[in-house]
Amino acid sequence: MRFKALVTARWFIAVAVIAVLPLACAPKPDTTDKTPAPATKDHALVRFVNATTYTDPVDIYVDEAKVLPEVNRDRVTDYSDWPADRHEIELRVTGNVSSKATDSENLNAEEHYTVVGFSKADGTPGVQVFHDTAGQPDAGKARIRLIHVADGAAELGVFPAGGKDSILDGVNYSDESSADVDPGVRMLEIRKQGEKVVAVKIPELSLQAGKTYTIVIAADQDRKLRAIQLDNTGLQQGSIR
Repeated sequence: MRFKALVTARWFIAVAVIAVLPLACAPKPDTTDKTPAPATKDHALVRFVNATTYTDPVDIYVDEAKVLPEVNRDRVTDYSDWPADRHEIELRVTGNVSSKATDSENLNAEEHYTVVGFSKADGTPGVQVFHDTAGQPDAGKARIRLIHVADGAAELGVFPAGGKDSILDGVNYSDESSADVDPGVRMLEIRKQGEKVVAVKIPELSLQAGKTYTIVIAADQDRKLRAIQLDNTGLQQGSIR
């Protein structure tokens, strides 16, 4: 009996081992997450200039998402990262859903852009994207760049104070142009095409060789021109009328 019980016990153990063996030898389930990680998009660097006439601040939206809230008139933001892609860029006057303007633009990775909000001659807002080129001024020179967003104004030229020969000439509305100058220039004049009268004076310049200085020309409600100066760091230098 004892022998029979022992044999029976061994038989049950053998059966149990055989039953468990396939489970032990079976490959373990792969618990690794096979979902690919979302790709990290490259970014462009973008700054915004509020050259509108509105007393209320404006908001900037990118593809319906607010990215720059309540930027006051004549203010310039620092450069910030925006995904490198085609975007619908929209300007909205804070608290006025009917006052808005849009521009569709493709932003390239690692490149710089200046978005300018302005007021059109009929009082409605406008917004436009300008590509900040990466080229450097000639050796020992500074670069003056003019952006013309004064709706209704003629072509514009940039002159050294009192000078007859222009630094820049024939800059059309919603366009831009640039030229290299001697850093010793201390004052500029903005004149309308064919006119000797100075529309805007830009005094007390402090130019540095190797830098680019952007001048945005906009119009007030009375259509007089004013200038907003920027340098290539994206910091505001001031508004001049």
